[in-house]
Amino acid sequence: MLAVVSFCALVAVIIGIHEGGHLLAARWLKVNPEQFAIGMGPVLWQRYDSRGMAVQIRLLPVGGFVDIPPEVMRAIPPLARAFLYLAGPAANLITGAALMFALGVAHGHGAGETIRLVGGVTVDLFSGMFEAIGSIVSSAHASDLGGPVTVANFAADAVRQAADTGSASPILILLGIVSISIGAINLLPIPILDGGQICACLVERFTGPFHPRVERALNAIGLVLVGGIMLAAICSDIARLL
Repeated sequence: MLAVVSFCALVAVIIGIHEGGHLLAARWLKVNPEQFAIGMGPVLWQRYDSRGMAVQIRLLPVGGFVDIPPEVMRAIPPLARAFLYLAGPAANLITGAALMFALGVAHGHGAGETIRLVGGVTVDLFSGMFEAIGSIVSSAHASDLGGPVTVANFAADAVRQAADTGSASPILILLGIVSISIGAINLLPIPILDGGQICACLVERFTGPFHPRVERALNAIGLVLVGGIMLAAICSDIARLL
């Protein structure tokens, strides 16, 4: 139960940061989204803000969205749209980096407080964090992928460490590295991810809008790629449990 609750809380915060970046960019561009949702599926809680936007918490902690009507999105110039897509990953990257920097300064560049991350890497509060991220990325293969079960276990371990030490640092470290990971993954040039949408906007800036058939094909390819990655992560989780 602790793993489930910790996972849902961690994911909700990460999604909130990501979608919050998109929302702030939309508001900066004078665009008023219709919905701001954390989670997918059935709506568990909903309130309307002063501009009539529905703020929602949904049942499944597998994503979120800022809903802007298609006709409004099409009216936004390509480069401004690219900025809108970039804002979500940027929010994750900036938040993660700020958390790790603040913790490193507070504890003095590696005060010996550690947390065990994906692949069994133990990371120092500050100086070893980016080296650990590099080692995880450089050595990653299918068996290293962590799905929801793996992330939930890490989240529960971080909560236990925080309770044992009386410090929130383990939770904040995990939040920081997951936030950076989500930001980086979303910048991959895969259709349906923010990175793929940014690439499409840059191409559109010089060639004009994509034909609807091409756009549908790209989105289908993106769904297959992302679905394959998610399936590999889930299979990795199952293999760890066997």
